[in-house]
Amino acid sequence: LAAESRFNSIRLEAIFHAIADSIIEYDPAGTVLRANAAAVENVGAPLVGLTRAEVSLVISLRYPDGTPVPVDRMPSRRVMQGETIVHEIYKYTKVSTGEEKTQMVSAVPLKGQEGELSGAVVTWTDITQLEKAIQVQEELLAENNRQKELLERLVREAPAGIAFLDGP
Repeated sequence: LAAESRFNSIRLEAIFHAIADSIIEYDPAGTVLRANAAAVENVGAPLVGLTRAEVSLVISLRYPDGTPVPVDRMPSRRVMQGETIVHEIYKYTKVSTGEEKTQMVSAVPLKGQEGELSGAVVTWTDITQLEKAIQVQEELLAENNRQKELLERLVREAPAGIAFLDGP
């Protein structure tokens, strides 16, 4: 039974580190207890043992409009106050490299056997490439609309008739 329990523990740890999204577990005081490999890579620094204030020194967390997120409004703090966070969007700059990221964040409080707050889990999904693709799509659509309006104006204001032919 002990060997099976150890095997399951190792297996769960391997799964935890294989997940592509960042997963960070906090204790009730807001200190990082565990962080998977994706979290360490995304932040660019070891996280275990850091307080949320120390994490804020490693990443510059901002709302989508660019406004800095105060430490007391960070997802890890809000979840400790009982909030559940689902798919909120944040931007951050990795201080070590200056790299800009856009993340979708979810967080849940963890409860002990008596229902007391025993910590929290926060997940960060990198949506930077998705955001860039949406921006390109919007730019292409705007250019398409500009070209359509130009063509419509040319047809409308042409001094002579314009015929459109369809064929081989």
